[in-house]
Amino acid sequence: MRIGLFCSMAGLALAMLVLSHCATLNEQDCQAADWQALGESDGVAGRKRSYIAFHERACASFAIPVDASAWRQGWRTGIDRFCTASNGLALGLRGAYYERSCPDAIKAPFETAYRLGYDVYSARTDYDNLRFEISEARFNLQRLAPEQRPQAEADILARENALFDARLDLDNARLRLKRYLEAQ
Repeated sequence: MRIGLFCSMAGLALAMLVLSHCATLNEQDCQAADWQALGESDGVAGRKRSYIAFHERACASFAIPVDASAWRQGWRTGIDRFCTASNGLALGLRGAYYERSCPDAIKAPFETAYRLGYDVYSARTDYDNLRFEISEARFNLQRLAPEQRPQAEADILARENALFDARLDLDNARLRLKRYLEAQ
């Protein structure tokens, strides 16, 4: 009974913690907000135009209105700064998530650069993961019983072949990025 009560209380505390992180602003933030500056900040962060709904819900819980017009004006300024080809490339190379927040009129250069950068990131990650798996498999090979080694060696060989392909993918992704940058 005590364990069940503890689990229920722990679950309630966790739910409250999660819900408290859903609010984007507290009461003081809602009262003192510079809605245009906040919109610009949200835009520069690459948040979607619909992100204002989170602020509206947070401030509605305190009966404080949001200046949506000022927020949208700021968001347009911020999203213009976010949706650049150079920023898209930087985000892609880091493997950062893109919310598809760039408006249609300005998204093409950003998304092209993002895709090229993300392709390099993804190919590099695959290559590095395979290298690690091979290293780990070689290390563990010494610990295997003699009858298990042939299969483990075959697995290592298969991973080495996959590593060769992953290296080609990485080189191709880098080449596509290099050609893109040279064309700029």
